[in-house]
Amino acid sequence: MKKLPFSLNPELELVVDPSLLENDEIYFNAARLDRSMVLKTSDYVAVARPCMGRIVEDRGAPPEVASPTDGMSRPC
Repeated sequence: MKKLPFSLNPELELVVDPSLLENDEIYFNAARLDRSMVLKTSDYVAVARPCMGRIVEDRGAPPEVASPTDGMSRPC
């Protein structure tokens, strides 16, 4: 099963850590292990419309659901 950075099934929730928004660009596999693509983070959020939830723990802090900060994403 290929893992894509988009949810094409409305029954699957795409969750993205809000720390992703700290980067101007993101890189990910282009559905192949030998190819990658780059996207402006703002374009990715606009197209993917992910649920924003903290999934990466900071040292000493438990994960928690984060509020969207850009108006284009949505809370979980």
